[in-house]
Amino acid sequence: MSHTPLSPAASPRVQARWLRAIVGPCSSDGVCASVAAGPHPADLPDYEQGWEPILGRVEAEGLGPHFARLLEGSGRPNLPKSVADALRRSAMSRSARTLVQVEALRCVTDDLSRAGIPALSFKGPALACVLTGEPSGREYSDLDVLVPRAQRQRASEVLRRLGYVADAPLAQGSGSTFRHACAMAFRHAHGVSVDLHWGLASPLFPLRLSWLGLVRRSRRVRVADFEVMTFGPEDTLLHLCMHGAKDDWAYWSALADIAGLLAAERGLDFDLVRGLATKAGTRRVLRVGLLLATRVALAPLPRYLRSWAHHDATAVEIAREAEERLLAGGAVDQSIHARLRRAWRTRERYSDRLTAVLGAAVRVAEPRGEEASAWGWLRAPGRLLRDLRSDARPPLGGADDTSRGIAPSEAQRPVP
Repeated sequence: MSHTPLSPAASPRVQARWLRAIVGPCSSDGVCASVAAGPHPADLPDYEQGWEPILGRVEAEGLGPHFARLLEGSGRPNLPKSVADALRRSAMSRSARTLVQVEALRCVTDDLSRAGIPALSFKGPALACVLTGEPSGREYSDLDVLVPRAQRQRASEVLRRLGYVADAPLAQGSGSTFRHACAMAFRHAHGVSVDLHWGLASPLFPLRLSWLGLVRRSRRVRVADFEVMTFGPEDTLLHLCMHGAKDDWAYWSALADIAGLLAAERGLDFDLVRGLATKAGTRRVLRVGLLLATRVALAPLPRYLRSWAHHDATAVEIAREAEERLLAGGAVDQSIHARLRRAWRTRERYSDRLTAVLGAAVRVAEPRGEEASAWGWLRAPGRLLRDLRSDARPPLGGADDTSRGIAPSEAQRPVP
């Protein structure tokens, strides 16, 4: 019996249903809760063309380890030879990268400790071990280390002594990079990248968690044969939600991380999470992240927390728009107006919304190399306004976003 070379897996919607099933292993105890919502590996044809779109999308989304776990539990050992070889090569390459990155993390944290600089490792191998128990359990391209703001210059010198070179030219303490940014990227000749942070998120999406609070709630996690300090589960959840919002919820891997954390940390203190989100002004971001993790990846969530997430109609609408875009395989509108409008709707406090506007204005100035000059800062708002007018879109406020398309039971509830 002959097969057509075209597979239904080429459809973006079918690929999205596959991705929903792939992130499912992070949302349950051994059983993929979302397999019922999408195709199962046993339903794929035995010829190579049926796998090509799926493998390409999985690679692009950074979900290789999740896909491998789904296949292991699917009961389908007889894969086409080319597919099995491709998966084996991908796993070997990932293992080799992980070994190099884990050793680099050990050297960086040891040298920072010897220099008397406290540091928290987050994302990367630390998060992989929290979610899956092994450093190769999720994809990551760099290492992230957070240090106190007052120690950022000394920490950068430690990285230079280890052979790392700053990506940006303004890496000296007197430059504008240290004054206005919250992170600096360093790269080693061996191919390892380290992002040195002294703040979380970006100017458009700041996450106001104090260093002392992060340290007090931090914990040790074993990475290979050594331990590092990392965020507590509540801070990790907030950071993952903010990181997803910063990227406009464009990546399935962000939902996989949130769903995986909810499954791995059954003792997570949600009252503490909500309190931290309220203090940081990120309740809406948290709500959107929880809604997407439960609706797209079917992550486990207590009933009362589901109800709390639905109390904000704007959060429900943002989550619905992101869900539809993910399932349809659509791209995120990256025009200045669209980015600013998303930041405006996501933020709750007017002070944060003003910060978003100013941050967008600075981004307009940056391509012209004027971010360090007073004249560039003065001219940036004018350029932003001109770009907004040229978009020919509805005004910034637009129609009422708080109730469009929301069920009365969701839209009419007060926001606590």
